[in-house]
Amino acid sequence: MTASWDLKLDRAEHHLKKVRKMIRTFSDGHPYDAVRHDNVRINNQEVWRYVLRFTHQPDENLPIIVGDVIHNVRSALDHMAVAMVPNDRRRKAGFPIFSTCL
Repeated sequence: MTASWDLKLDRAEHHLKKVRKMIRTFSDGHPYDAVRHDNVRINNQEVWRYVLRFTHQPDENLPIIVGDVIHNVRSALDHMAVAMVPNDRRRKAGFPIFSTCL
């Protein structure tokens, strides 16, 4: 039988492949223009300053799928933590997540 954390990591990898494909598709479409903004002087030399302006946004599902990757990895860590403790302690086990820095 496959360990539950392996299944979670496999699912995360599946989502990650989709994320990579979505990012590649987005970037291959050259979704930006380089617009000359103004000239500035740096070390007594005039240089041109450009600003990238995005002409369209990535797929709206991208952040949702990234969230799925993170959730599956986090869940796999939880499953591993539970598997490493004795049976009588499993109900209270889990991978620690903190909302503040120590």
